[in-house]
Amino acid sequence: MASSMIGRVYADPGDRLSGRFDPPRPCQVLIPWGPGGGPRNVAVRYLDDGSEAVIPFQRRLRRLPDA
Repeated sequence: MASSMIGRVYADPGDRLSGRFDPPRPCQVLIPWGPGGGPRNVAVRYLDDGSEAVIPFQRRLRRLPDA
């Protein structure tokens, strides 16, 4: 299941620690990992500037709105 999310694009609204992004930044999942095969953290690449980060999946990433 986690491997099916590799390459998917999500919106990252940020958080209180790193700061909020307005509008949310689009990012692509590079590598998911976590106990039991489910994603807890993900390595992402931000599409706007190409930077990479490791962030918590469940609390941070949101599906992009349908166009």
